[in-house]
Amino acid sequence: MSYALNEVQALARKAARGAGYSWSLSDEAARATKTLTSMGLDGCACLVALLTSKDVARVRTARMSIAPQRWRSTDAGPLCPLQVGTALWDRQASLDLTGAGLEIAPVMCPGLVLPYAVQIARHWGTPLWVDIGGHACSVSGSAVRPATLPPPDPAPIRLRRSDTALDPGQPARRAKPAPSTWATLERLAHRTYAPATAASRAKGAGGDLPDTD
Repeated sequence: MSYALNEVQALARKAARGAGYSWSLSDEAARATKTLTSMGLDGCACLVALLTSKDVARVRTARMSIAPQRWRSTDAGPLCPLQVGTALWDRQASLDLTGAGLEIAPVMCPGLVLPYAVQIARHWGTPLWVDIGGHACSVSGSAVRPATLPPPDPAPIRLRRSDTALDPGQPARRAKPAPSTWATLERLAHRTYAPATAASRAKGAGGDLPDTD
């Protein structure tokens, strides 16, 4: 089964909200998942790994200590990739990614930070080098090479500018997540739906009323 990228984005948004994220960070989750998917990466599986982690409740409320070249969690636990990515974009004008670059550690499901690196690379017009716990890749405004995601386990991230030119490749038009992955997103999204009541059914909600047309 394949799905349009807009379907992926819409379901990812509801799933993140169903897992306890605010609507604003759920929007971030949806955009990040769509971006990964458009680059041929399994964004849906990456998001599911975050939303079903036993530590997701603590991770989504983690606080960051931000210094010019080093970001850390204030309690030494893993940071949320969506919060890290949002902070990167909010501070992109002042980021110093020359020399050794910026180190952020540790980050849960760190692959979800890659869409923000893509966004910065596109805005700056220059590729970035990203190392995620030893999983090194080059990022441009339209590609991640190699096109593989790191494991979802918490890992440090290092970003710096790069001179590597990337072949943009062909963007993916459809997503083909594993059925179990899609089912998990649907299950989480279902938590955002209002339960049916007798009053709502009397007003025509749902599909169990007879058709009187």
